Amino acid sequence: MRRLREEPHRVVISEEQLGILAAVAISYAEGEQWPPDGNIMLLEAFLAFNSLRYSEIESRTSDAITRLLFTEVRASVTDVGNKAEVLKRWGAFAFWARTDAARASRTYIDLDGLFERALGMSYLDFAASMFAFYSNFGAPVMGPGGDIRNYPFLDTAAFLASVERPETLHRWLRQVSVGMVDAKDRLLESQLYASIASLVQFMATPLLIDGEATYCPALRYLPNAAGEGLLFRLGHFLEASENRMASDRLRSFYGDFLESYVTDFMREATRSRGCSIFRERTFGKSEERTSDIAIFDHQDAIFIDVNSKRFNVTHSVLALDLDWIRRDLESMIVAKLRKIAKRAREFRSGRLAYEGVRNENIKRITGIVVTPQGLTRLVGITQELDAMLPSMPDGLDQWEFFDLSEVETLPQMFDGDLNIGDLVERKRRDEAGRRRSLTNYLWLRERDRLSDRRTDEDRLDDPWFQEVLARAQSWGLRGDRQ
Repeated sequence: MRRLREEPHRVVISEEQLGILAAVAISYAEGEQWPPDGNIMLLEAFLAFNSLRYSEIESRTSDAITRLLFTEVRASVTDVGNKAEVLKRWGAFAFWARTDAARASRTYIDLDGLFERALGMSYLDFAASMFAFYSNFGAPVMGPGGDIRNYPFLDTAAFLASVERPETLHRWLRQVSVGMVDAKDRLLESQLYASIASLVQFMATPLLIDGEATYCPALRYLPNAAGEGLLFRLGHFLEASENRMASDRLRSFYGDFLESYVTDFMREATRSRGCSIFRERTFGKSEERTSDIAIFDHQDAIFIDVNSKRFNVTHSVLALDLDWIRRDLESMIVAKLRKIAKRAREFRSGRLAYEGVRNENIKRITGIVVTPQGLTRLVGITQELDAMLPSMPDGLDQWEFFDLSEVETLPQMFDGDLNIGDLVERKRRDEAGRRRSLTNYLWLRERDRLSDRRTDEDRLDDPWFQEVLARAQSWGLRGDRQ
C-alpha cells in the first residue's frame, strides 16, 4: 500500500487485483519499508493472483458448464451499483417513505427518524458526504502515459481542511471507515479468496484509515455505503437497539418500496399503450396475496414479482457451493415463478379477478421476476434454471427475469411504448438472446435501444442529484473536485 501511495505512476493494477492484494498486505505484511526486490515480488503477486483467480473455479469441477456457472455467480458480486443508480434509488426510497402509501404499508418505519437515530444526520447529508468523498477517489487522474486512472488514497486532513464547515464530513467518515488493526482482524476472521467478494464485509465501511491517509481498496463499494451497505448498517442498529424483528421489518419496508418503484418504471415504460396496472392486494376467503404487479396490455397479461434476495456471498459466491447456488436460484427466481404461475391459473379460472379485465380476452400470460442484483448470464445460470424448470410452469406462456437496473432503463429505451410480452417472446425465441441478460440480448439484437439509455451525466442532472450537490457545496467545498 505504501508503494501505491509513494509511486502510483509506477503501478498498473486492476481494481480486483488492488483490493485482494491490499487485503493480503493488510493481513500479513509487517515490513516498515519497501524491500529492494519489492517490484519483483509485486509482479509475482500479480501473476499468482491471476492464476488463483481461475484455479479456484477449475479446482471445484471439471464440467465446463458448471465452471461457467461458477464464473457467472462470481461475477454477480461486482454488480453493486454506480453512484448515480445508488443515490437515485435511495433518494427515491427516502421520498417514498414520507408518502401516504408508505404510511399505509404493514411494515411502515419512520425512515427520517431512523436516519437521525442511527446516523446522527439526514439521508441527504449522508448522500452528500458520500458524493464528496467519491468525487475525490473517483476523479480521473491522467497517468504519465496518457492513461486515465483513479488514485485510491486521500490526504484526509488536507481534504477536510479545505472545507469551510467539515463537521458532517467528519461524522460521516467516522461511520464508514475502519482502522488498519480492525481491518486486519476482520480479514483474518474469514477465508480470503481471489475474488473482490472477499471484501464484501467492507461494503458498509469501505474506507480504511492509515495515519492521515484514507484508503479506498474497492471504489465500487464506496457508493454502496449509501445503498445496500446503509441498509445493512440501519438493520444492525435496529437489531442492537430493538430486536431482530425490527431489522427484518426494515428490509420488508424496503421491499414494499421496491414494488412501488418498479411499478412506477413499468407504468412509464408502457405509458402510451393504455395498460391497466394493479399493485399487490389480497383476494379470496383466505386472503391470499396477488403478484406484486399485474399489467394488462390488450390481449397480454404480465404478472411481476419483485425479489430482494441475492446470492449468498459466503457460500455461493466465495465457496462456490453448488447446492447453495441452486438454493439461491430457487428462492430468487424459481419459487417466485411458481407463485406467479399459480396466480395465473387462478386468474384463468376466475378465482382471481381484476376490475375491468375479462380473462377470456387474454391470449398470452407472461411471468417476470425482478431481481435486485444484476446476474451475468452466458450459459451456466440459464442451463441451471432450465434444469430446475424443465417445462413451462402451468399457467404461463413464457417467463423471464430482469434486474432492477434494467427495469430503470426501460422507459428511456422504449420511449413509453414497451410491449412487455412481445419483448420477452423475441428474447426467448432467440437462442443466443435467451441465455443472456436483457441488456446483453439488446446489445446483440436491438443495439440502437441502448443508445437511448441515460448516461451518468444525465442522471446527475436530476433534481435530486442537484439537491445532493447543493448540500455538499453548502459546506464550503473548494477545488475542482467538489
